[in-house]
Amino acid sequence: MSLNLDYNTPTVLNVLIERIQNLRKSGKFEDAIRAAETAVESARRLIEDRPDQIINLVTCLELLGNLLRICGKEMESEAVYVEALSYEGSEKIEMRQLARIKSNLACIYDNNNLNDEAIVLYNQAIDTFSSLTPSPEIEIANIRNNLGMLHKKKREFEVAENNYMIALQAFENNKGATSEEAAAVYNNLGTLFYDSELINQSREMHEQALEILIESKKSNNSDLGQSYSNLAASLEKLGETDAAEKNYELALGLLETTLKDALDIYEITCENYCNLLIRIGKKRRAASVQKKALKLTSKIKQ
Repeated sequence: MSLNLDYNTPTVLNVLIERIQNLRKSGKFEDAIRAAETAVESARRLIEDRPDQIINLVTCLELLGNLLRICGKEMESEAVYVEALSYEGSEKIEMRQLARIKSNLACIYDNNNLNDEAIVLYNQAIDTFSSLTPSPEIEIANIRNNLGMLHKKKREFEVAENNYMIALQAFENNKGATSEEAAAVYNNLGTLFYDSELINQSREMHEQALEILIESKKSNNSDLGQSYSNLAASLEKLGETDAAEKNYELALGLLETTLKDALDIYEITCENYCNLLIRIGKKRRAASVQKKALKLTSKIKQ
């Protein structure tokens, strides 16, 4: 005799939510997605008779949206987040949860170059997070950093710098002045100043980021390689070709150890370095670097 389990009750639904979270922690994402889809359907039926249980539906939708996003199914994730936000205004919905969903949906828009839509949602998430007591400063700082990158992309440099500086202060206050989060913002400020033709300031920011990453025991070769590459570009712009050449070499050496995770950065760094070598008359060296890069990247792309 089979047991028909009624998922359309708050208690059983909470058990199912816990199972979804455990599956996610175990890395069983496809199983977690199927369980989350079941939970969403059950929660939809539940609120037909129990509208006070909307919080459970929004929680299930958030879980499903997060899982789909992790698995790269951004279009499906977007639809789920939008449905979750349709319940905004309900007294049962937690403000922190709404802010998280808005921030996650903004990330999807950000990834798909829907810049204006992303900026609106990021700012709404900041407003909601800021209304909480205490406000989650790290979450807000992460959003500020994302906003900085978006405004930089739109060449709104002053707004971008303002967001970066707010993020930097929050990271330094909560994570420490030598945290990797602070280094990431210094790096972003460096690229912002580079694009703004403030090359001396760009150099200073990249040197600060690099100093932190070198001292950090947690930094990876991809981040270090990116930082050396960024500093090299600033040095080249300042006419310090010897120093630029040295930093490009250091960048490539690090990035070669992590090509699967840093292929784009490696190829850009290689191109910039070879252009520098050709410009200063080292064509043979440039050809050698290009040959090695082609050999390495072709293996990754196979």
